[in-house]
Amino acid sequence: MLADLTVMGASGGPLLRAESIAGFAWSPTGGHFAYSTAPKAAGQRNQVRPGDLSGTHYIARSDGSIIKEIPGTAARSGLPPDFEAGNFAWSPDGKRLALVLASGRTGIYDLTLGDLEALPPEVDRVLAWVRGGRSLLVATQHNPDCYVVCFQAQLLDLADGRMERVPILDNGRTFWPAPDGAMAVTYTRAAEGAAFPIVVALLDFTTLILTPIPGSSVGYPSEYIPHEHLVFEPSGAGFVWADVGWTNAFVRANRDGSGLSRLSALPSIRVAFSPDIQKYAFVDYGTAQGVP
Repeated sequence: MLADLTVMGASGGPLLRAESIAGFAWSPTGGHFAYSTAPKAAGQRNQVRPGDLSGTHYIARSDGSIIKEIPGTAARSGLPPDFEAGNFAWSPDGKRLALVLASGRTGIYDLTLGDLEALPPEVDRVLAWVRGGRSLLVATQHNPDCYVVCFQAQLLDLADGRMERVPILDNGRTFWPAPDGAMAVTYTRAAEGAAFPIVVALLDFTTLILTPIPGSSVGYPSEYIPHEHLVFEPSGAGFVWADVGWTNAFVRANRDGSGLSRLSALPSIRVAFSPDIQKYAFVDYGTAQGVP
């Protein structure tokens, strides 16, 4: 599905308009953004031309001025929804961008040096920058014809090219990297006899040890938990998530899993936090969208 794009300035005027948009992503610093376009099907406003996997990636400053065009593919990859849009992954400092090239290979564009470097051919997609931008969490052996999402998650060390398996994150399991990329929050099955069947767990990207948080719970009507249902505090000291189906509450824990506390009742099964966690938006399925 394609869309039109309008980037608005602080004064309310448009900084950039574009059509046939297949993906968009702001850099973490807000200084740049990237978007991709794809060819339209004949006579269709929002459909990609059948069988055409081509596309173009654009990198722009926050004022809307385009600084780089890169031929690529904007086709949907079959990866989880959070990793599909334009197939972009910004480094934490906003200086490098991972994207899919026209060859189908994944590459990294360095905004400072102007260099474009292809990653090893076995890398299908970049899922996240971790370990302070020194490593990438990548998807390999991706099978687009699989009935469910099928790929192997691996850590790619950018210095020596070494890869290390991370099986807990295979096949599209939702995860949330900490701001410094040293660890991530995900979920796993609880031990027998636990109060809830699915618990929040902490994954250390150095040791690759997964540590469940005792007494925690997280859920959603489907097996895939929306990425917007958990967010780290700006300081990285803790995180808040929406537990749908078990406690139906907003829950907070410290970065190390301590201090587990349930904050308030959920207003809906679909929410999204503001970056500072001071507000949240939710979908009111009885009426309309709302922001408390």
